[in-house]
Amino acid sequence: MAELLNVCWLDVHGRFYVSKLSLGTIYEVAFVILMRPSGDGWQIPVNIRLTLPDGTKQEHKENLMEKPRGDWIEIKAGELSTSKHKEGEMEVSMFEHGGHWKRGLVVKGVLIRPKNRIVKHWVEKESMKNCFMIYARGVSITWAEKNSYWQCDDASVEMAELLKVCWLDVHGRFDLSKMSLGTTYEVAFVILMRSSGDGWQIPVNIQLTLPDGTKQEHKENLMEKPRGIEIKAGELSTSKHKEGEMKVSMFEHGGHWKRGLVVKGVLIRPKNRTVVSPLHFIFFLPFIPVIDIYM
Repeated sequence: MAELLNVCWLDVHGRFYVSKLSLGTIYEVAFVILMRPSGDGWQIPVNIRLTLPDGTKQEHKENLMEKPRGDWIEIKAGELSTSKHKEGEMEVSMFEHGGHWKRGLVVKGVLIRPKNRIVKHWVEKESMKNCFMIYARGVSITWAEKNSYWQCDDASVEMAELLKVCWLDVHGRFDLSKMSLGTTYEVAFVILMRSSGDGWQIPVNIQLTLPDGTKQEHKENLMEKPRGIEIKAGELSTSKHKEGEMKVSMFEHGGHWKRGLVVKGVLIRPKNRTVVSPLHFIFFLPFIPVIDIYM
């Protein structure tokens, strides 16, 4: 990270070769920053710019005074398509040359990720094991195409919110060959219960089906849960199950109306991990931005 203590000329630039990105993909590029509560001097908005390999610029201004303080936030610079831009270098910039003194900006780096992600993959640092998050758009949700039942058509939001259904069916599938061998994994739904939610008098069914057809299942009373939680579906060992597909399910067919459930996705991670939950993990491509700060 780099923390701005006191400058009057802000220039932060990063470059990255597009050839390292996956072809046929739309990527979004964003600065990851934190504003200190004590930060000041940000009366003038900063300039955010993404320059594509062909010289095209996407730019806008951001008022950092209006951003939340003390938490990591993303400042989107723009998007690029590797269907159109297959080689060359892109440049991302944050700058402000107003000449007045400013402080309290912490730059963590630049995030480059596919837009409309379905599955997120990362490697746990201590164990070097593969971890995965299947986002809501990567699972099968009955009636998800009906906007009156589920709200999940916003491409910028990787969640699906239940507005009103009487038949709940959420299913996800995953190929075990992508997991690390010789590892016991735990599989869990990541959900949030709205304070306005109701209709959850009947517990929901949680089920994990392994490649050999074995099922691990139990019921969960969502009325008794805190707002943001993980609902564990079960465990599997890649020592025993090295290939095939697992299926994880949450369902309740009682016929009464329910609302207020937000599904973020399905989390797949090694059991007995030594690192924190990846719910707020930010994955960076191997990219070190060039930061020029002038006094």
